[in-house]
Amino acid sequence: MKLRVVLIALFVLLVCQFVSANELPVNVKLNDDYYADDTAVQELEGRLFVPLRPFAEAFGGVLEWNPEQGVTWVYAGDQTYVFGPNVNKQKTESGDLPLETQAYYNEGTLLVELRAFVSLFEAQIAYDKDAHTIQIIREGAKLPDAYIGKAPEKMTYTEKDVITLARLVHIESQGGSLFRSLAVANVVVNRVKSSKFPNSINAVVYQHGQFPPTRRASFNDIQPTPNALRAAKLALEGYNNIGNCLYFNHRPFSWKNKSDLFKYFEGMYFYL
Repeated sequence: MKLRVVLIALFVLLVCQFVSANELPVNVKLNDDYYADDTAVQELEGRLFVPLRPFAEAFGGVLEWNPEQGVTWVYAGDQTYVFGPNVNKQKTESGDLPLETQAYYNEGTLLVELRAFVSLFEAQIAYDKDAHTIQIIREGAKLPDAYIGKAPEKMTYTEKDVITLARLVHIESQGGSLFRSLAVANVVVNRVKSSKFPNSINAVVYQHGQFPPTRRASFNDIQPTPNALRAAKLALEGYNNIGNCLYFNHRPFSWKNKSDLFKYFEGMYFYL
């Protein structure tokens, strides 16, 4: 019981580091496997929720749906749990024990608060801020194959790459949100990976005729904001929020087809 209390307290501290109303969706992985659908991971009132089925099965649980009560029973070894909106409990010989967790339905999928898995299955949990990823660690636990996603394509980079990229993000994003800053950073990273552009951060950022701010002598003296630095680190770690876009601008490109427009948000146009 003491171990559960300590683990829950540590998890709450971690939650405070990465969850906020305007934050990016967090990646979740179990041991070395990334959960495939990051859009299914939800934040609600400062708490992180994940779909019950894949993570319960990962810990060896067998699920049984009760349509009349709208709850799911989870049989894990000699333990039995019941999850549902306003009904979260552990079945014991002496009666039902309420669980300090929450559950709710989102588009037909039952989500449970992630810390429930820490307390019930005594897994360790860690947060990688650079990659914006929560890792659940428990020996022998494994996500079902259908729920395993592709790992982010992390680049090999130096601290100089981070600073150079962050300076460009600082200027081009113009104090925008982390999401917009990350999108700008990912355009640069996508160019490095593309055969159409140079193959390094420095070469892409300073490529002639591409990013006008880099032609100013003052560019190399820019002190990037924490937001720009974080966006640069996330992009280099493989956190991509803009697909394969190679271009951005603050007004529509006259030379680009409308079909090349991937996304418009916060006053910026992002093109394939």
